[in-house]
Amino acid sequence: MADIEGFIRDIHKTKTEIYTQMITSGEAEFRPGIRQLIRKAIEDETRLAIATTTSAPNVDALLRSEFGSEGPGIFEVICTADSVAKKKPAPDVYLLTLEMLGLPADACVAIEDSRNGLLSSSGAGIPTVVTPSVYTNDDSFDEAILVTDELSDVDFRAVFADTRNEIAAESTAEDVFLQQ
Repeated sequence: MADIEGFIRDIHKTKTEIYTQMITSGEAEFRPGIRQLIRKAIEDETRLAIATTTSAPNVDALLRSEFGSEGPGIFEVICTADSVAKKKPAPDVYLLTLEMLGLPADACVAIEDSRNGLLSSSGAGIPTVVTPSVYTNDDSFDEAILVTDELSDVDFRAVFADTRNEIAAESTAEDVFLQQ
């Protein structure tokens, strides 16, 4: 069993190294609309967090390649695969992120790109916008409040307001989780 666990760790380490190299070389980058969404959120002073089951080095490499050394600091909370025992579709990574932010689920909007991610965020009670990828286009996203191919055209303040009206919540917080 130890040999298998070591083998899996080695594969994951190699995958992380390859991904980091792809990010730093520009071969891989944010999906369409993500960069603009983050910049708009910064302008609007919207609190940002990442709830992902990828590794911390992958998140760090992506954020630094897109935003320079200040990239990771843009996000108030970053919860990664190492933060929780149960990975998506379990809601654990989102529940921990909510706890660290000190916010209720209905004060946030999550962005996901897969069925497992949607099950995780909705399992934590967070209204979720889904942007399917080439790998998840055929998945069911029935729990999503919105499914869209392009995030740059989404007015998240309106989405948030509509969601808040639907659930008749009192809070006026405007927070967005980003998962990439």
